Amino acid sequence: MNRHSTNNILVREEIDLLLKDLPDSSAPETDEDGPGAVSQTCGDRIIRGGMPLLERVGEHFCVLFADSLRGVLRHKAAVELVSVDVTRFSELFVSLTQPASITHFQLGDMRGAGSLGMDSKLALGFVEDMLGGGGARTYGSRKGYTAIERSVIELVARLVLERMNRAWEPVITTNFTLPDEGGCACYIPSGAVCLRMAFEVGIEELAGAMYFCLPMTALKPHRNELGG
Repeated sequence: MNRHSTNNILVREEIDLLLKDLPDSSAPETDEDGPGAVSQTCGDRIIRGGMPLLERVGEHFCVLFADSLRGVLRHKAAVELVSVDVTRFSELFVSLTQPASITHFQLGDMRGAGSLGMDSKLALGFVEDMLGGGGARTYGSRKGYTAIERSVIELVARLVLERMNRAWEPVITTNFTLPDEGGCACYIPSGAVCLRMAFEVGIEELAGAMYFCLPMTALKPHRNELGG
């Protein structure tokens, strides 16, 4: 696990580092270099400096989600926070095993939309276990997911968002939810700057990556709360 700090709150300098590279909310987001572009070194600086309060949220989520998985799956499950960093939306999920499962979600009163990503072996592992499968976990080459598989992955995503809302409670009130069927679709610009919490989720002998991502524009109004 990638540990950065033992402090319990994010200090003011770290909050400024998180938010200072954001363009003005009234300006259009862009992928081009120049005025208003996001610094490409932003993520690296934050990783080195550490984000202890956000790591604490992530660790709280690990406990909540692992307990829920053990109850749902009826066997061993473990969740570990790997890292917390900042990157562009277009770069969030490139390291996930394809075809990755990407689920966008609503942020309630917060600005924008969030995204949850799971690599294919983890997503299919959830499907197999929740549908009562067993035996060797061998997943051949594929291009996407069936309707039944997507329904199971959606159930897992709802559980993730419920537990993540609880994990954020000591810091800020959140309302992460999936859009209602037939509701408005969530849209995230490719150039949006996002906070990414990376987790490793283990279910029995299988382990896979899961990313929970929020646009930095959603966190900017809460800089006082994040500063403790």
